[in-house]
Amino acid sequence: MARQDIVSGLRNAVERGYSIDVAISSFVNSGYKKEEVAEAAAYVGDLAAIAPQKTIIPQIPAMPNAIQGTPTETIPQPIEAVQQKQKKSRKALIIVIILSIILLSLIGVLAYLIFFKRLFA
Repeated sequence: MARQDIVSGLRNAVERGYSIDVAISSFVNSGYKKEEVAEAAAYVGDLAAIAPQKTIIPQIPAMPNAIQGTPTETIPQPIEAVQQKQKKSRKALIIVIILSIILLSLIGVLAYLIFFKRLFA
């Protein structure tokens, strides 16, 4: 008896419009034994002779522009969005400068306390 998974796979391939030879070679290339695939193909062939299946030709989907090689257009950003980004970056820069000044002044106070601790004792 033919393996049911191979039979169903071959039947599925034939229903999708592939030839039985392509389906057989696909199973053999996938690692199935040639004898098991040939037995399943004979079983599928017998079923096809009894009740012929409707052949469906597979359709290949259209490839996106990036894959086809045609250049893709960049979508320009509105001027308001660019200006908002610039304002945010300016605010962030001002905050970084203020925090840096505070950090440096605290380091200076700490250094003064360490080097001149005799004055405070």
